[in-house]
Amino acid sequence: MAKKSQPPIDAANAYEQAFVLLQQNTYAAAATAIPLLEAAAAQKNADARLLLANCYALGYGVERDMEQAVQWYTKAAMQGHPTACKRLSQCYADGNGVEPDAEMAAYWLAQCEKHTAKPSEQTDEKTAASKPRASKAKSAATKKSPAKSTTTAKSKAKAAEETTPAKKTDDQIEALIQRALRFYEGDGVKQDLKKAAKLFAEAAETGAPSAVFALGCCYLHGEGVAKDEKKGFALLTQSAKAGYPPAQNDLGCCYEAGVGTKKNEAKAFECYKAAALAGDAGGMLNMGSCYERGIGTKVNRPQMAIWYKKAAENGNILAQLFLTLSALSASKTDKRKKAQAELPALIAAIPELEEFASMVVASKCREIGRFYSGRYGDKYANPEKTEFWYTQAMEKGDASARDELIDLYGQIFLSTSTDRDTKKVVKQKMKDLGVKFKFWGGFSK
Repeated sequence: MAKKSQPPIDAANAYEQAFVLLQQNTYAAAATAIPLLEAAAAQKNADARLLLANCYALGYGVERDMEQAVQWYTKAAMQGHPTACKRLSQCYADGNGVEPDAEMAAYWLAQCEKHTAKPSEQTDEKTAASKPRASKAKSAATKKSPAKSTTTAKSKAKAAEETTPAKKTDDQIEALIQRALRFYEGDGVKQDLKKAAKLFAEAAETGAPSAVFALGCCYLHGEGVAKDEKKGFALLTQSAKAGYPPAQNDLGCCYEAGVGTKKNEAKAFECYKAAALAGDAGGMLNMGSCYERGIGTKVNRPQMAIWYKKAAENGNILAQLFLTLSALSASKTDKRKKAQAELPALIAAIPELEEFASMVVASKCREIGRFYSGRYGDKYANPEKTEFWYTQAMEKGDASARDELIDLYGQIFLSTSTDRDTKKVVKQKMKDLGVKFKFWGGFSK
């Protein structure tokens, strides 16, 4: 039997459905909107092409890809969409997703001005369709009234119009956030955290969850504003309640560490869970960590593995490292060898690994210490990091880490290249660990 042909896609309907989903301001909803936007964009719907480009530019519902964003901006711009022309001009000006080209930037900016209708010529189909028809009620409302009263009403209306700021469109809000991010990251401009925070604050006034979240992070870390952990926590709470996954994840971090609020591991777990179920890789990582460490829930290694794997599949390198560290103690030799081969590249990919020490369980701290001890080659040897990770492992209850730490100190103490002052410091550290020194210079554990 021949396969029935599918009915043609209603581009306008697909775009409307996607637009409604994007208004939910959640990554999961955005991910659901992407196929609808792609379907509408394939039918040459300019608005859908613009929104799809925006999603690629922001990494919203899809992996961030500025080259893809530029392609869709170009297609929408070639259809005369003024906003797409403006975005494309900016991409060429900044060299974002495309080689910088001043001439192309000027060309598309001119196209934007060409296709932007004057206010009196603009037509908003939705607004026009929703306008009420003339009625008796309208007629009654327009009957003459005392001149003084009419003039006062008009004056008040005019004053309100002049003093009330116009509501920002979604495109304007997004543009503010993008500008803020450029100044925050120093992307194409000189880094200016104060300016970034100011722009985030302006965007946050509209209630946009991503802007509220960004502003909350600024207050939590004192970036561009005076550090205020309580205010940062409040802003993260606002964004999380609006369903923004990154805010839900970071709110969980606040509850776990007691930043800006009282420590509450149960609430931390629930926040991580909400973020993870919404598709946030950081939330998935933290879910795995909670199940591994027993934070807000019972230790559950099968669940730990499931969530680490989900996070790794979504590109979280730290989750990949944790899975690899777990595999180092696997019963199968081939699995251990594969983990040993992967470990150097993964550790090298996370230069700030020490910042995540609180998430790393004792056995994995010990394995990282062994990596830096030179067991994987002299080029990876780092005594300071070896000491750090063995100390972490020991403090978390790994008995064997003490012996490995003493061996490290012993090597430094007995080395002929170690200066006297360093030997004195190391000797004291060894004594603190219970090492007994012999009168002839030797020592015993």
